[in-house]
Amino acid sequence: MARPQGCLTRTPTNDELRELRRRAAARGIPRRDHQRASIVLAVVSGASLAAAGRRAGCCENTAAFWCRRFHAHGLDGLVDRPKSGAPPWYGSAERQQVLEIGRTPPDPRRDGTATWSLELLTRRLRREPGLEHIDPTTVRRFFVEAGLSWQADRSFCTSTDPHLAEKALRSRTPMPR
Repeated sequence: MARPQGCLTRTPTNDELRELRRRAAARGIPRRDHQRASIVLAVVSGASLAAAGRRAGCCENTAAFWCRRFHAHGLDGLVDRPKSGAPPWYGSAERQQVLEIGRTPPDPRRDGTATWSLELLTRRLRREPGLEHIDPTTVRRFFVEAGLSWQADRSFCTSTDPHLAEKALRSRTPMPR
């Protein structure tokens, strides 16, 4: 036997109904927003919680949950509450430090390379206090989120050879015939 819709005893305002109808008909919104609006609209129009849940593709308990949230908080109740999650390991200062080191060219003597690869940059960052456990995935994420690349200044002709300029000049002189 279906549970009565006693969890939704207040009548939604005209603005709430308009927004619920918009969400239920919208195509470019997340599925969960569409589903929650559809549940509440079905119950408001007289459907049981079980019928509203079936129509929206969820169980009766889920329909009751979202109706109770709408009853208590209105449209704001149909939004997911923030989840605690794990605390971030690196704050904005560490993130900025990663980006600064990654955007400066490596020292060929100290770092052993003329350009950064993700692995070499990660090794260099692990020598910094507070970044001893940073991994390549985190380094990559910091750069992607900032819209930057550690490879932006790479060139195929970068070398660690201090005499490269004079060797390049010699190689350009034409061979005698």
